[in-house]
Amino acid sequence: MHADLDDEISGLRKQVRQLKNVASEFESEAKLQNKFINQLQMTIIKAQAGVKNN
Repeated sequence: MHADLDDEISGLRKQVRQLKNVASEFESEAKLQNKFINQLQMTIIKAQAGVKNN
């Protein structure tokens, strides 16, 4: 009985670890994409300024 519960707990711990790793990957990807978007916005702002000046 206790061995079964221990196995279940171990399995749940493994799943939680996996979910934590997936969440960490999502966070890293979101940060990377936000950085890219910010760079793209700056490029657009500079291009708009260039167009207005011409």
